[in-house]
Amino acid sequence: MATFILDLDGTLFKHSSTMPLHGALEFLAKIHADGNRVVFITRRGDEEWGPDDPVYSEAPTRKMLDDLGIKYHDIIFNCKSPRIIIDDDEVRHIQGNNTHVPLDWAVISD
Repeated sequence: MATFILDLDGTLFKHSSTMPLHGALEFLAKIHADGNRVVFITRRGDEEWGPDDPVYSEAPTRKMLDDLGIKYHDIIFNCKSPRIIIDDDEVRHIQGNNTHVPLDWAVISD
């Protein structure tokens, strides 16, 4: 079993929308069905946007995921860049480069 750590905006959803990228929902359903752990990290959250923001605060984000039937184990809000993952193999620094390359999750999951 693997742990998938996924950003939301620009990774699973088009920026500034609730529109999933092509193949993202199917990819998430497959990795969950295969017994993997799904953790979302996002800059969205009440600290940045305030609890009343209709799109980017925590409650509407959770509702969006639930309404789309997306299953996940955890979500970490207010996670700004850079994002650094340290495990026993290596340190990985994840930093956006401000170039938005459209992901096609259908290709990745094949």
